This record gives sequence, structure tokens and C-alpha cells, in this order.
Amino acid sequence: VDLGEVTAPIVLAVGESVTLSPRLYAGSQRLAGSAEPTWKAEPPLVDVLRDGVPERRRIVARRPGRTRLTVGVLGQSSSIELNVVGPLTIAGDEQ
Repeated sequence: VDLGEVTAPIVLAVGESVTLSPRLYAGSQRLAGSAEPTWKAEPPLVDVLRDGVPERRRIVARRPGRTRLTVGVLGQSSSIELNVVGPLTIAGDEQ
């Protein structure tokens, strides 16, 4: 399972999102067709939302911390680390 040109870890602020689309390979050959992937974040610091295409998901950061997102398709899997940081603030905008 390939997650595309993603560099790890992905760093997101709370509320930010990234869209991922896994691709399945047999060796160096990309497989045609589609299969419904499984998605799991451990610990669950992000939400995994459907994004209009069966295999694509929007990952939304919900709580600060480090999490590992695992995507499985047809018995194969890949994982990527996500680092969720606190909400961004604008200098001088603190109250």
C-alpha cells in the first residue's frame, strides 16, 4: 500500500486536515481497480472522514499528540506518523 508522495511525520495543527489516497502495488506494478481500505489511528487523535471517492479520506486533526495512521487494503498495510500540535494563534491575538 502506497500513500503517495507523503513525507513523515505529517504535522498538523488542531483543526487542519490532509487528504490521503492509498494505492495498492504488487512489487513495482500498480494494481488496477479499487478496494475499500480500512483506516485506523492509534491513539485516535484524528478523525478519518470519507471524501467523495471510495478509497480517499480526509484526515482531520482533533487533539494534540503523536498518532500512527494505518491503512489496510486486501491484506496489505502501510502506516504513517502524524504529529498534531495545538491550535495556531496569531501573534498579538492572545486574549
